[in-house]
Amino acid sequence: RVWHDRNANGVQDPSEPGIANVTVTLYQPGSDGAIGGGDDIQVGTSFTTDANGNYLFTGLVPGTYYVAFDMPTGYDAISPQHIGTSESDSDADQSTRLTSLITLGSGSIDRSSDMGVYQRARIGQRVWEDSDHNGVFDTGEDGVAGVTVSLYTGSGSLVITRTTDTNGDFFFDDLNPGEYYLVFDRPGGWTISPQNHGSDDNIDSDADPLTGQTQHITLASGAEDLSWWMGISRPATAITLLSFRVTHQTSGNMLKWETGSEMRSAGFEIYRSTTGSRADAELISGSRIPTRGVGGGGAQYQWMDSSANIKVDYTYWLVEIEIGGARKEYEQQAPTLQQIWSTFLPQVAR
Repeated sequence: RVWHDRNANGVQDPSEPGIANVTVTLYQPGSDGAIGGGDDIQVGTSFTTDANGNYLFTGLVPGTYYVAFDMPTGYDAISPQHIGTSESDSDADQSTRLTSLITLGSGSIDRSSDMGVYQRARIGQRVWEDSDHNGVFDTGEDGVAGVTVSLYTGSGSLVITRTTDTNGDFFFDDLNPGEYYLVFDRPGGWTISPQNHGSDDNIDSDADPLTGQTQHITLASGAEDLSWWMGISRPATAITLLSFRVTHQTSGNMLKWETGSEMRSAGFEIYRSTTGSRADAELISGSRIPTRGVGGGGAQYQWMDSSANIKVDYTYWLVEIEIGGARKEYEQQAPTLQQIWSTFLPQVAR
């Protein structure tokens, strides 16, 4: 019998169908007794498998034979040889499609020469920048190139590694049916989106946010599964700055700012320059100003620059320091002098 070995395990499972119209040829070895010699003899005419994939050569004399199978149209791989019992396994060599030698005695009936075939499978799709970090690929979100994706067997053996292309896509081709999983490398400075948050599995993020690993994937013969995505996003700054203002007062310049959210922030420092150059700016806030937001929320702050000279133009920088040591500076060109400024920093006061 010739059958479609959907799981490529080399065994005829109950749900796996036979393949019709496959040419099968019977040979006897020549005087050297070896398969494939130039003196091998074809026995009778070739047989074509029926609707169930079966074939049968009858009227044979006792002797030694072997079977040669043609490759069925639409299939590209032969099942592993001699995995199960002789009645249910695949007997054709994966390279030559020839069986081993079969010895028939008088009255013998041998129905054990089978060949399983299957189609290679494919898996892949994309790593993208999930701008809103919702775990779903949205229109306008771009792929991320240069991300390493590794394919493993279900038992944990590395199969092959790929790198995403300019569109963020990756593909693993010519795979045997079976169980696999993917591991995405997380680029430094990025976070992985929430896993399986979308209603459409073809465009949601499938990687574990901590490990980058997907769930196990079962590929059947001929399967093309392009539903494996990983969304990544650049981490948000530790604070969300809503406003910054500088108010001229008789005792100096009052700096006020408000945050909408605070996460992983250790506090603020204030720098001031009389030239407008950051390189010339001096730390004037002394010890770090601690953050006061509770539970990720924001807070309001004020700090008096009592050393400011009313006759001098100043540029201010507000520097936020994250718990890990990273620093975020909020900069922009100093606005025209006025009594109160409510734009983004740095600000100027006289």
